[in-house]
Amino acid sequence: MPLFADRGKRHAPLQLVEHLVEGHAARLQHHQQMVEQVRGLAHQRLLVLDERGELRRLVNVYVDGVDARDRDGLGTELTGGEEIRLVAAIAGGLR
Repeated sequence: MPLFADRGKRHAPLQLVEHLVEGHAARLQHHQQMVEQVRGLAHQRLLVLDERGELRRLVNVYVDGVDARDRDGLGTELTGGEEIRLVAAIAGGLR
């Protein structure tokens, strides 16, 4: 199929326009999915970290069963095979 339907008028054929629109729609959908993932991560981050970026007081992180605070905290080096657990402490009770 030629790029231009009529070389004198220099316009793209309808199929090319449809292809470009479909590609743009797919990119918009992918972008929207990425934005939703980032929003979800930001929400999760607020649950675990405080406004200074430090681990919240009632959230414990364990790396291979050892409290990360007993290591280098959030700076603990990982090799990729560790088991990481996030545990939220529950406070409160009877008065």
